[in-house]
Amino acid sequence: MESAVIVPVLQADGLLRPWRERWQPAPPVGIPAHVTLAYPFLPADELGTAALSGLSAIFGAQPPFSVSLDGIGRWPGILYQ
Repeated sequence: MESAVIVPVLQADGLLRPWRERWQPAPPVGIPAHVTLAYPFLPADELGTAALSGLSAIFGAQPPFSVSLDGIGRWPGILYQ
């Protein structure tokens, strides 16, 4: 099993939910609308305290940022904005 580094975009969940339900046969449980930063990241069995601490240090040092998503596109098997 793989892991990914994502930035959740919770405000987009309601807008994208109907698309995900229609086009994803099995929407991933617990994964909200998001921007993917790295996929694949690490094998799930290697995603331990050290990796999570490193990610926390990297992202904790960054200020919040704004994003404007103003269009929807399709790539085979992927709906993106």
